[in-house]
Amino acid sequence: MLLRRFHWVVPYTILTVASCLVLQYFIFPAIFGPGRRGLELKDSHDLAQLVRDLDGEPSHILQSGQVPPMLVRNLPGDLAMLPVNEKVELFISLMLPQIIRANTDIRNTRKELFRILSKRNSFRRLSRDEQWWLNSLAQAYGCDSSNDVELTLRVDTIPVSLVLAQAIEESGWGTSRFARVGNAMYGQHLPEGGQGKFISSLHGSVKVAAFDSIYLATRSYLRNVNSSRAYGALRQIRGDLKSQGKQVTGYKLAAGLLHYSEKGEQYIRNIRYLIKRYDLEGFNNSRISWSQKVLAIRFPTLS
Repeated sequence: MLLRRFHWVVPYTILTVASCLVLQYFIFPAIFGPGRRGLELKDSHDLAQLVRDLDGEPSHILQSGQVPPMLVRNLPGDLAMLPVNEKVELFISLMLPQIIRANTDIRNTRKELFRILSKRNSFRRLSRDEQWWLNSLAQAYGCDSSNDVELTLRVDTIPVSLVLAQAIEESGWGTSRFARVGNAMYGQHLPEGGQGKFISSLHGSVKVAAFDSIYLATRSYLRNVNSSRAYGALRQIRGDLKSQGKQVTGYKLAAGLLHYSEKGEQYIRNIRYLIKRYDLEGFNNSRISWSQKVLAIRFPTLS
């Protein structure tokens, strides 16, 4: 599998990190509060049984639109040994909550962004905290805080179908060494001189960014696609579709991924095939059932 280049943006400031943590505390009280239930499972078979118990199979989710709050920290090491159909279903089930949660973070940040921009555009003075928040957000997304248009183009969600298709393509349905060892679900490189956790390729020529959880990998991927110059076409397609009142789909946005892989147009065709073959657009409007007990799941770590 060809490795992908990770286009880095300006790192988070202390304020941005703090803001994200506070935001997540209020958006996801069950995750950070006493309602969370932690489980350590042994293997894929344990996870598959749990998915069935929670009605978390893809077929159930497509019908109900509800995703169990099953937050899997890392991949089971034996995923590759499952029969193909079981591996496909289990991978979709464990990835959906991560993607939806990360998109919800962006959706809430976007809501706050619009509130602050509306206040500024009506010639009301922003508080020092509001201006600080806006500046930090713009810096994290690689643009200027005075550019309303670019900010609203960048701080936006990515269809679940596209995120899921790229996770499938980049991780080999969760079976690649980088995904199993370092939660590297999206093939993001650590550039020369870059800081952070990484896994080296077998020959040591490439450093792949590693993450403490699948959710953090997903959040990093979304920030990358929403901020890097390489994916400006994707953001423009998304903005144009919204301005025309048309549906934003993963299939359409895939056209903006020409520079995500050395495969170029073939990569776009691969992503679109996965979206069509596995009916991934059907998950775009799914929501996490936060009324259920939140399950924080992990597996024994691999080295």
